[in-house]
Amino acid sequence: MKATIVLIADNDAENYGRKLMPETNRHGKMGFEIARLPQHVSLKQPFAIPCLENMEVFFDGFAKELCPFDIEFVDMDIFPSKCIRWS
Repeated sequence: MKATIVLIADNDAENYGRKLMPETNRHGKMGFEIARLPQHVSLKQPFAIPCLENMEVFFDGFAKELCPFDIEFVDMDIFPSKCIRWS
């Protein structure tokens, strides 16, 4: 089985990102898959894990130790959709 580590955006950032998608597509014709993934920052490419349960237990404990923090973007990747095209 494979897992990926990401930071999921809060509700305000999620809503803002989704609000920008249609306008961005009109300008760049990228064809975003709107609801496929939540707004996130990838920290790790997919990697093999022996047991998802162990990973969940670890992150449940780790998450209790964390406080919210801000991320300042200096660069961003946008990937074209393979499914949905908007006019």
